[in-house]
Formats: sequence, structure tokens, C-alpha cells
Amino acid sequence: MQVVTVDRKIEVAVEKGRSSITLQANEQYVMHDVEVASGKQAGVFSQVSPLPACPWMFTPHAAGGSRLILPFIGGLGDAVSTLPVLAALARKHPAISIDVATTTGPAELFDLCPHVKHVINYPTSLTTWQGYEQFLSMEVVQRTAQMPGRALPEVFAAALGIDLADSTFQLRLPRAAEAVGEPSAVPLVGVAVGEVHSLRSYPEPKLRELVSLLVRDGLCCVLFGHAAGSFNIPVCPPVVTDMRSKTPTVLELAVWLKAVDIVVSHDSFVMHLAGALGRPTVALFAPTSRAHASPYAGAIPLASTVECSPCHATGSSCPRGFDRCVAWDDTAVEPDSVLEAVCRRLGKSRTWTSNWVASLG
Repeated sequence: MQVVTVDRKIEVAVEKGRSSITLQANEQYVMHDVEVASGKQAGVFSQVSPLPACPWMFTPHAAGGSRLILPFIGGLGDAVSTLPVLAALARKHPAISIDVATTTGPAELFDLCPHVKHVINYPTSLTTWQGYEQFLSMEVVQRTAQMPGRALPEVFAAALGIDLADSTFQLRLPRAAEAVGEPSAVPLVGVAVGEVHSLRSYPEPKLRELVSLLVRDGLCCVLFGHAAGSFNIPVCPPVVTDMRSKTPTVLELAVWLKAVDIVVSHDSFVMHLAGALGRPTVALFAPTSRAHASPYAGAIPLASTVECSPCHATGSSCPRGFDRCVAWDDTAVEPDSVLEAVCRRLGKSRTWTSNWVASLG
């Protein structure tokens, strides 16, 4: 962590695809090293100095104090991975009050965490920072976050000396949302639609085929995620309902995920949130690794087995120079395989009746 001194009001992009932050003039802010380096390269910080007298960093064997702050700059999926760690920390040290400083998207998620007392805007000014007795640094974890065969919550917990033997945690949801989740007469499948330029996304042709197969076999689909025009999936309520542009908040998405019977998702925030909510999930992996995802109890992972997978590419550039992720071409993640996994998880036969579909006219 370092301190930046701001001479004028500026906006800085935290990271591609994440919220920007506004820095006020004549203020000193505590920021992560990665953002300080980006700001220095862009020439937006005139002064950068080591962190002065401040809260001491939380360590496994020297926990103490009553006010702890977590400065969090990760994505929404990583934010979900911190929730069992915060729950375990609160159980181990019940006297600690936990605040989180973060950007807009993750703030919505941490607001739902009962173990977080306050969520404040990131970055914290130096005066705000000095109101805490200790801080929880995830920077010590970043170097080990992609350890083969270890899920991110396990890596976080090991680095911080926290036992995840009991990894349960809850989110604050309306009672109506907590009450839903029982299988309906017409099974509802939540389908995550990916980003256009992300190799993680299930390819659009396969996604269209999958939705067609699900509908043909008597299931209704609810689309979540990005409303990209290139994912041109025919919408015909109630068989296929498009909620991509109608779930603007994490809370609303969580309520919808609780309402569907099963979720199909590539490695994304939808997958992580569904797993955190205990929803049955068919999780699809090609460029990323199932070993790094949280071991959600209700998930059936389908992963590519081709030689180049996982390559851990997160953007739109294939390390081998292809214009797409060729790992998605493997039979393990073909639409028919996904449908079989959905049926298996629902306890249904591929031949169950779909007369209700014909009755819709």
C-alpha cells in the first residue's frame, strides 16, 4: 500500500471492466501498489510515498484490535471468493468489526454480507484510513492466487491463517428470495450469456444451440449477464425470458438466481454467485481451470480436456494466435453434454414429456 497526493480532481480507471474512481484535489489516498504503478505511468499522481503511520496488517498469529478494513479492488467473482474467508474470520475473532473499501460493483455484493459492518468508497483517504486498527491485505495473496489445484478461497484462507473447515456463509436477502428455490412444475434454467470479447464466454453458436435444446426438452430459460447484440438468442416468453438488461443490481440478480431451478454458466460472476447461494449449477470451463473455482457443493463442472486448456486467458487474445478459444470445441462442453448434465442434476430423464411446450401454440 502507498499514499498518493492529488493536486486536482481526476478520474482513474481501476482496471479494465471495473469501476472508475474519483480522486479529489488536496487529499491523500491510500491505494494498492498496482494502481499506484498505473497512475504513475499515466502521469496522474504528482507525489507517491510509502505508507506512513497506519493500522498494522492483519497476520495469522497476531490478530487484535476491534476495527479492521479490507481494501478490495478485485472483480465480482473474486469478491465472492472472499466471503467464506470473512465469515471464518468473524467466527474466529468475533470482536473484530469488518469494513470493506471497494468500488461500485463489489460494493453491492459486500453490502449483502452480514459479516461486513460498513462498505465505503474506494480509495480511502489517509484520514479515514487512520481510523482503523488493522487492515486485511489481499495483496499478499495475489502472487499465489493462481496456484494449480487450489480454489481461491483456500488460497486466501491459507495466506491469512484462517481455517476454512466450516466454509459456510450467508447473504442478506429478502425473505421472499430465501423462500424460493423449490423445483417448479416447469423447470427454470438460468443461462449466463457471456461477453463478446472474452474467451471465457461460451461461444454464441453453442449458446444458441443449448437454449434450443433446453426448450425442446421441456425447460424454460432465463438469460442473465451481458446484453451484447452479438449473442442473438430468440426471446419468446415464457419459454425464453431475457433478463440481461433488467438485473442491474447484485441483489436483483441474487433474487433471480434463487428463483431458477438450475444455473448454466461459464466461469463468471453469475457462476460464483449461484454457487455462493447454493444453487444447482452446471459450470463450464475452457480457458480457465475448474481447480481454481470455489468447490461449490451444488456444481457439476464440465471442463475441456484439450492440450491447451486451461491457458488462463481472460481477455480476447488466444495465446496460440487463434481468433477464438479452440478449447470450447472439445466434446466435454458441447451443448448436448451440457443438456445431459442439466437433466442429471435435476434428476430428470432426457425423454420426459414436453407436451406443455406444444400447448403454448
